[in-house]
Amino acid sequence: MSNNLKRMEKDLRALAKRCKDIKYTRALLLSFLLMGMLTFSEGLTSPEVKSTENAISQTRKELNTSIKDLHTSFKQAKRENNRLLKNANLELIQLME
Repeated sequence: MSNNLKRMEKDLRALAKRCKDIKYTRALLLSFLLMGMLTFSEGLTSPEVKSTENAISQTRKELNTSIKDLHTSFKQAKRENNRLLKNANLELIQLME
């Protein structure tokens, strides 16, 4: 385990040398390790968080479906309006003759 930690510390120092804005400290190493652990661990999320995420994804799917339905309704209304406009233009032309 210590070999992996030393290698990670060495890689982080090399990154800090390449990026002039970053200064290497032990706190940076600890923060890096903790953020990596929190990012890649799925077991740390509680069941409440998972149920909330599921509810959000379900709501997102429902919203996408309703948006698609509205889009098709608008397309249909536009087609109907265009058809009625053509008929109205035809009637206007006939009246002008």
